[in-house]
Amino acid sequence: MTDKHQIKEIIEDFKEDLVRHRRNLHRIPEIGLKLPKTIEYIKKELDSSGIKYRETKTVDGVYGLIEGKNRGKIIAVRSDMDALPIREKTGLSFASDNGNMHACGHDGHMAVMLLTLRILNQIKDNLDGSVMFIFQPGEEGYLGAEKMLKEDLFKDIKPDVIFSSHVGSIFDELGDGEFGIGFGKVMSSLDTFSLKMTGKESHGAEPYKARDPFIATAEILLGVQSIVSREINTKESAVVSFGKIEGGTAANIIPKSIELEGTVRCTDENIRNYINNRIEEIAYHTAKAYRADIDYNYIYGAPVLENNKDLVKEFIEVLRENMPENEYKILDRPTMIGEDFSYFLKEIPGFYYFFGSKRLIDGAYHAHHTEKFDINEENLYKVVYINIMFILKYLSLDN
Repeated sequence: MTDKHQIKEIIEDFKEDLVRHRRNLHRIPEIGLKLPKTIEYIKKELDSSGIKYRETKTVDGVYGLIEGKNRGKIIAVRSDMDALPIREKTGLSFASDNGNMHACGHDGHMAVMLLTLRILNQIKDNLDGSVMFIFQPGEEGYLGAEKMLKEDLFKDIKPDVIFSSHVGSIFDELGDGEFGIGFGKVMSSLDTFSLKMTGKESHGAEPYKARDPFIATAEILLGVQSIVSREINTKESAVVSFGKIEGGTAANIIPKSIELEGTVRCTDENIRNYINNRIEEIAYHTAKAYRADIDYNYIYGAPVLENNKDLVKEFIEVLRENMPENEYKILDRPTMIGEDFSYFLKEIPGFYYFFGSKRLIDGAYHAHHTEKFDINEENLYKVVYINIMFILKYLSLDN
């Protein structure tokens, strides 16, 4: 049997490797579903640890199984791998220079996973079951989880439970080095929509000859923003935000068309569908009133991420047994940020937790998905430790 003191000693020996992995991966950020340099690095490290793996065919995913001494249960752990199309301005010695950036902590996720797997493989003869691992591409809007599942990811290896986590500053109430987990719904669904308003162009000095798409667009912007504030129960969580507007070529020309794009976040499926229908209704009738045509498209993305309550209780017990009381919190609200790990939770019982990890850049902490975002790589070892302790405890139950 491997106890907590032995695990801590092993992690202490590998702390430098954890930071090295994080920095090496931070230097080579790649976006989307094809991540050749990232995958090459992951496979090389798995090979050096003597861990066997498989690869998905349609996307750059890697998965495998570390088998314990007994045939017991299988627990799965997942790490995302992709970065964002952001030019980094952190000034770090290991900053990326290819126009992409790990601005959401996925470099930390991979580093944690690599060390977690190395240690688990080292102590596998003490495991009362097996550990499936999943390195997933395309979390940032590409629905990589869904695409891996469509390749029958769980056909040959069917885990009993699955979990994952996020490092950074998603929850403001989590201080640096603090864990957070919530019961039930903890992350929202993640949808996008687009609108194209088409009228008739004219010279700006002769607006009566136009069918001005700007007027209709302005009305739609205001009307859509009233959906959440005036039609959704205030006890529910929902967000509708416009993020892009595009149209026109010159100051003195009323354009023919204007395009809008936005996002919808919800924690209730009925509200999700209601907002979709209301945006379409408002857009259609407003366009008609201003003699314009409307093209509306709504794309359903990742569903609501909902934690299994029994597994959350077990994870909290592991936190209580292994961390000071002031280093973990029970979260009482969901975040309106989405995560495609929710697709895995539709297939397998599991949970998703959060870890506060942030570093000052130019005297301030910076938000996820921004050019100066950074994590505190010095505290990531805590995530490795808690992951291993939860895995050991879960596999020892009822075996």
